[in-house]
Amino acid sequence: MRTLMLLLGALSMLSFAPANAEVYKWVDKNGRIHYSDQLPEGARVLAIQDRLSLYSPEPAVAQALQATTRRDVTRVMADRAAALERQLQSERLARQSVPDARAAYDRCVADRRTDCDQILISAGSAARPS
Repeated sequence: MRTLMLLLGALSMLSFAPANAEVYKWVDKNGRIHYSDQLPEGARVLAIQDRLSLYSPEPAVAQALQATTRRDVTRVMADRAAALERQLQSERLARQSVPDARAAYDRCVADRRTDCDQILISAGSAARPS
């Protein structure tokens, strides 16, 4: 059984071996182009190097694209910084109001007033004593 598994493993490894097939291109007498893995009879073989085509835009176009991208990134970053500053300011204001509300609540309780819950409601749930 073990031998069978090793044999199947070896066969599966061979099936993944790269296949190096050559492709031939030729033009017949009628001017039609053909592709095949078999060389036609009486044909001569010319080796052609692979060619890679790269696109490079004109320098003015590339410069305009880079400038637009930089402006967009700068604008997005400025908007993000402004939003974070607004959030930070609102959190600072909220932290300042919590001690004031707790002090007012403590004074209210010390005075034995009955409307102390209204202080907590107006200050929000952050001012609730623990």
